[in-house]
Amino acid sequence: MRLLSAILFLSLSGSVASADDVQPADSKHRVSLRIVKMLPETQQALLFDKDQGTHVVAESGLTIEGFLVDTVDEDSVTLIAEDGTEIVLTAPPRTRRTVAKASDQRVTTVAPANPYVDTAAPANPYAAPPAAAAPTAVVASPV
Repeated sequence: MRLLSAILFLSLSGSVASADDVQPADSKHRVSLRIVKMLPETQQALLFDKDQGTHVVAESGLTIEGFLVDTVDEDSVTLIAEDGTEIVLTAPPRTRRTVAKASDQRVTTVAPANPYVDTAAPANPYAAPPAAAAPTAVVASPV
């Protein structure tokens, strides 16, 4: 039984190829660019060149590393090679953190009340205590 499971394990694990090992069918176009950030409001994209270690801003009509930038969408950049081959770079999936940044939520803050400002005059702790009302004398008139 152990021998059978070992053979099964080796046969299944040996045929699995990782994503890094897979080469595209047409590998003559090597693209060292990847999308860092999409800027849809200006129809631009921030690209990182892995070979040179530099950042490049891409917009339609520019030529970057021999590729013509055809279109910049909300989540992809289309490049055209010299021989007319289209290459589409896709933006990385949006994470929870980037979605929270991208949402347009207005935050309203209310300033706390200043504890040192008092509209009423403070009581004087050294003032004399209020005097008790003096009893009034009742004078009886003789009749």
